[in-house]
Amino acid sequence: MQKPNEKDFKRMMAMLTKHGLQGRRHAFCWEFSQGRTESSKELYNDEVLAIINAIENHFQIEDKADVMRKKIIALAHDMHWQLSSGKADMQRVNNWCIEKGPYKKALNKHTIKELSTLVSVFEKVYKDYMKKL
Repeated sequence: MQKPNEKDFKRMMAMLTKHGLQGRRHAFCWEFSQGRTESSKELYNDEVLAIINAIENHFQIEDKADVMRKKIIALAHDMHWQLSSGKADMQRVNNWCIEKGPYKKALNKHTIKELSTLVSVFEKVYKDYMKKL
C-alpha cells in the first residue's frame, strides 16, 4: 500500500471542508481504512481515493435530488401554490406529498428514487391543472 500523493490528499481535505465534513474526517478515515486508523495522514492512496469517490457520489445524488425537488416547487408555483410573499407554499406542497403523493411523506423526506416517481405524478397534476385553465 502506498501513501497518498499530495494532490489527492489535498483534494480530499478540500472536499471535506467544502461540504462541511471536516468534523467527520476521523470517522471517514476509520471507515475507509477498515478500522486501521483515524488519522488522515496515515491513509493509503486507495483509501483517500475511496473517500473522494464517496463524497462525490453522495453530493451528486444530493444535487440530482435537489433539482427534482426544485422542479416540483416550480410547478407548484406555476399552479399558484404560493404565499402572499410570492414564495411557493411549502406547507401546501408537503401536505400534497403526504396526503396524495405515492409515498405519503414530506417532500424533503423522499429518496432520489422516490423523487423520480413523485415528479412524474406531480407533472400529471400540473398538466391536469393547465388543461382546466
